[in-house]
Amino acid sequence: MQNNSLSISASIAMFAFALLYFYTNISFYSTLGIVQFVFFISKFFFDLGKKIEIRDIMILLATLQWVIGPILSYLFVIDDPIFYMSVDEKTYMSFAFPANLTFAIGLYLPLWPKKLDENAIFNQIKQTLEKYPNLDLLFIGGGLFLNLTEKFYPSVLGFFVYLLASIRFIGLYLLILRNRPYKWVIFSLVILSFASLSLANAMFHDFLLWLSFMVIIIAFIYKFSNIQKIILFLGGLFLILSIQLVKGQFRSLNQEERTIGQFYDMASESYNADASIFTDVFIQYNINRLNQGWIISRIMYNVPLFEPFADGETIWRGIKASLVPRFLNPEIKTFVGFSEYFYRFTGLKLAYGTSMDISIMGEAYANYGVNGGVIFMFFLGLFYNFILSRIFIYSVNTPTLILMIPLMFLQVVKAETDFTSSMNYLVKAIMVVFMIYFGLRKMLGMNI
Repeated sequence: MQNNSLSISASIAMFAFALLYFYTNISFYSTLGIVQFVFFISKFFFDLGKKIEIRDIMILLATLQWVIGPILSYLFVIDDPIFYMSVDEKTYMSFAFPANLTFAIGLYLPLWPKKLDENAIFNQIKQTLEKYPNLDLLFIGGGLFLNLTEKFYPSVLGFFVYLLASIRFIGLYLLILRNRPYKWVIFSLVILSFASLSLANAMFHDFLLWLSFMVIIIAFIYKFSNIQKIILFLGGLFLILSIQLVKGQFRSLNQEERTIGQFYDMASESYNADASIFTDVFIQYNINRLNQGWIISRIMYNVPLFEPFADGETIWRGIKASLVPRFLNPEIKTFVGFSEYFYRFTGLKLAYGTSMDISIMGEAYANYGVNGGVIFMFFLGLFYNFILSRIFIYSVNTPTLILMIPLMFLQVVKAETDFTSSMNYLVKAIMVVFMIYFGLRKMLGMNI
């Protein structure tokens, strides 16, 4: 089935290449970039409902922000004073396209075949739930409690509590697998509470990512048809457009005014007013939001002309920051990418209160240049591939571990984060997952 999905996706991509190459004036590199996106979104569509594949989200987001966003910017956003591309299209795409491609090759290279397919793992999870029938409620209740009391913990524990509170979403996965009465009521209440919190903070990225993970799990459990997946895609697109349409105005409200009802009213008013989603201003705004390439292109302009290549300095620094506790290395700043790296490699100073990251692809170029950056992206994809393969292997004896993948990779799938942020999150999340299993076994005698 997987080979069939790849064949269909490849055929669709080849057809897209023929149309673009023979019937448009789009440059060759940009044509390849668009074809790359067509292949990965087709793969995501055909994988959905057939397997648990978080790599599809990872590479799809990367291709959107590193390849498609820049292409749209070159085509439609020419005179933007801030989000312009600092190098020409050929220079940028001759790095971004192969770097994204090698990242995908490393990510999907079948060096470590899975020992057990997802259907067998989910059957084992159902057996685990028969043994521990309240495991779903334990995860949901514990996660909600930590989430609601998060502000009362010392700041030094903030990141740990944030990770641990995410267990409520794993509880939702388990809830879906149960035949518990009112399970969809419980499910809806948890999702609505998360939506309310996201609206109150006017921060939507994590909410959308967790929804995406939820869709992958639900589609697999219920084996969605192609028609159901198309409806799901259209619904997701509508939700994203609605958020983008009112996000700026919504953030201007006081926190207590940011409610689901207020969001619905503002979105409805915007849709009914003047078809705002079709205006040039809205289209350009979303291209700029999508385009991580303007930062990468600025790095390519600035390095090595004004700033020398880092030669792996930030990569090793990120590894140390992730593996060594801060009290043993007080000189290491865990999340340096938001400020120090941005100014250093782009030469741009951010306004006070503004945070932007350089992305792993930008960091790859800043350290190793074009050729070295392409090679680095391959090994980074290979590393993520290895971690995921280990999770599947360990799921043979610990079946619920497969449901922990979204928790461990939540920040890793984001294309805009730097290497240090991604590695720090991944390592800490793996540690938290280990603590969850260790604690359940030692304190409650539960071997899940």
